[in-house]
Amino acid sequence: MHKKRAFAITSAVAIGVGGFTWWNLTRVSLANNPNAFMIKTMVPVYQSLEFMPMNDLHSVQNAIKKSQILGPIPVPGTQGIFNLPLTQRLKQQNDTIYNAQITQDQIDALQEQTAELIYFRLLNDDPVAYIESRKARGAESHCESALIERGWGSNNVLFPYYVGRDPVPNDTMNTLIAETFTRWKEDTEVRGLKAIAAPGKGLICSIGMIDTTHDISTQLLSTELGIDGWSGSAPATGGTFLFPLKTPKQLLASYGALPYARVGTVFDYSNTVPQAVVFEFIWNPDINDWHFTSALFVNRKDQDARTLPHF
Repeated sequence: MHKKRAFAITSAVAIGVGGFTWWNLTRVSLANNPNAFMIKTMVPVYQSLEFMPMNDLHSVQNAIKKSQILGPIPVPGTQGIFNLPLTQRLKQQNDTIYNAQITQDQIDALQEQTAELIYFRLLNDDPVAYIESRKARGAESHCESALIERGWGSNNVLFPYYVGRDPVPNDTMNTLIAETFTRWKEDTEVRGLKAIAAPGKGLICSIGMIDTTHDISTQLLSTELGIDGWSGSAPATGGTFLFPLKTPKQLLASYGALPYARVGTVFDYSNTVPQAVVFEFIWNPDINDWHFTSALFVNRKDQDARTLPHF
């Protein structure tokens, strides 16, 4: 009798331990599924933000113009010197890298270009209008060889992957951009984009410096939403098919340290949960404007590159 009882107790303990182990292995946690954990953690935070409707270019511009500026505080006028936050260790390595010479005009241009990207790429339905808006900012659609050099691959790779068909002889980069634009508008779960976070903790322009050896982070990740809100576990990148002639690496090799910016936004949708998107820029002296480099889609459930809006 005692042996049966002991066996029953041992079995119950084993089942309990096994059940706990299975629960611990399969539950949504930072260790088991970091992306799902970050989404579960941050979506309620995003939902608590105040949002402003985005109906047209003017409404987007109005919101971005009111965004919080972190890092530099401009001296009145068009000239200013910004002493960015430093650690003593980095300051001792190279003091000159971290003193950003930036103008109010550059801040204005950053906000204007961010608003244009949001409106013409994410809200507007005309791919030609989007392409023209980017070209007005110094970006270009390049030949196949330039895309290969940038690491995108040939048309034989790009067209099947992004638009689901083989290329034909008269296909150009504008063709690929237009078709990915239309496909994203039709297929993505976030086509119900309707609002942007009101200026404050969910809408921030953060400016720093970058050079070839140090990515001097802006203050964005140290704001209230923090690393979890602005980076998450593994942000999905919406790259760009339109770009100026020089790469950021080439610009840094030519000019040394340059202003670098991250614009953190949180968008609200009619058919899915809010989502953070961080737009990244480097100053391009060749075109006297900001060079848009990428958009990071943070805490996004679907991380397949084909479902992201490419710029």
